[in-house]
Amino acid sequence: MMSADSKIGWSSIKLNDLTTFVIGGDWGKDVEDETNNDFFEVGCIRAAELKNWRIEKGKTAALRKIKGSSLESRELTSGDIILEISGGGPDQPVGRTVYIDEETIEQSPVPLVCTNFFRLLRMTDFVNIRYIQNYLHFHYLSGDIIKYQGGSNNLRNLRFSDYKEINIPLAPRQEQNRISQKIETIFMHIDSLNSRIDTIPQLLKQFRQQVLSYAVSGKLTEDWRKGKKLKNGLLEIQSNRQKYFDKIGKVGNSKKPNSTPFNKFELDENYKLPTSWNIANIKNIADLITDGEHATPKRSSEGYYLLSARNIQNGYISLDKVDFVPEDEYLRIKKRCNPEFNDVLISCSGSVGRVCTVPINLKFVMVRSAALIKLQSNQDSAKYIEFVLRSDLVQNQIKKLQKATAQANLFIEPIGKIVIPIPSIIEQKEIVRRVENLFFYADAIEEKYKTVLTSVEQLPHSILKKAFEGSLVKQNPKDEPAEKLVERIKKNNISNSSKKNKR
Repeated sequence: MMSADSKIGWSSIKLNDLTTFVIGGDWGKDVEDETNNDFFEVGCIRAAELKNWRIEKGKTAALRKIKGSSLESRELTSGDIILEISGGGPDQPVGRTVYIDEETIEQSPVPLVCTNFFRLLRMTDFVNIRYIQNYLHFHYLSGDIIKYQGGSNNLRNLRFSDYKEINIPLAPRQEQNRISQKIETIFMHIDSLNSRIDTIPQLLKQFRQQVLSYAVSGKLTEDWRKGKKLKNGLLEIQSNRQKYFDKIGKVGNSKKPNSTPFNKFELDENYKLPTSWNIANIKNIADLITDGEHATPKRSSEGYYLLSARNIQNGYISLDKVDFVPEDEYLRIKKRCNPEFNDVLISCSGSVGRVCTVPINLKFVMVRSAALIKLQSNQDSAKYIEFVLRSDLVQNQIKKLQKATAQANLFIEPIGKIVIPIPSIIEQKEIVRRVENLFFYADAIEEKYKTVLTSVEQLPHSILKKAFEGSLVKQNPKDEPAEKLVERIKKNNISNSSKKNKR
């Protein structure tokens, strides 16, 4: 960053010399509490409001009650700055600021205050207050705010006594106005860009789900089927399964395939299946349905992966936040639940219904929050079955089949009752090919979106950097130098201090 005296007519001043009033916030008490009549309803601004501040401007502030005497000194007015002094987390330091404008005040049906995790800063009117808040925001984005962090990573505190001594690069007063107006104009364009970018993930999600809906209803391969004589897919799968059992003797504790009667499930009317397709329960096509280890496994710092529901994502296994078990524990758990290449996994506790196939050469075991559908007899159908399970056709069934306790759970028996459509194996392969091609394009768009998003997220810091280097707007040598402004501010501070001492 360039020094303040390298810019025409600029100077610097401590934040403490600019503030005329500082006070902590008040969380008050619940609005239902009627024990004291000397309390007034307020909207209490929390850290949660800061994320979308430029759009929401405190609309989601919590409704609370605080004492009348507290409201008198803490009510927010246009031109205030609120500073986050406590909260944050491992990846988010405290020290965020927002500017309270007239729109914020006018849209609230009740007076506004901030929580005790904030400080209200009121500035001298010798300066453009938006300009000061913009610098404090730049100071936060630049990473310099880390120097003023106290507390732990989980609950950080801002060392305000040190923070208030930071030097603010002060442009001439007229230039402050030009800088603030320019920043606001640019940030409004960034807001508009963000609002359009924010729709992309949902559009991609809808596109992928539409692809799956077309795939499992037969619409995706309608042209491909014309003129073809296709085999009965269900009979193909069940024949393969019987041959597999005959060859290896048993799967898990089962010596023969599950042949219990079909459990009917009313399919959505959007799924009028082609005449060459069949339907079946998962239990009647899978080699085995089981879940992970029920007892608490013996964990280790390294070894074999121990997966849970959080690791099962749609289409892939996430190895972020993964546990490990030693070899003896891996071998013990594997005896009952042995995931192999092209088996299918389902998250079945908490966030229920995420589905993926087991990739090649990944050795792991699971806890009970993940379920396993073994398909070693029909590996050619594995990816198709994954796509069916991820479709709305099955996700709607899962919502009805899951058991809601303290958290949602999907047990082995209900998984077996899930009804899926079954085309011939050759059509399953064609469906997978077409879905993967379409998903490839969606993935490419998603990568571009992430790149654009990163660039847009960096724009505010870049714009603010230019502003406080003196290169965002034209400088005017005729502007009164900021040095004279600093002199007036300090003289006014001495005068106010003398008046206080005489009282």
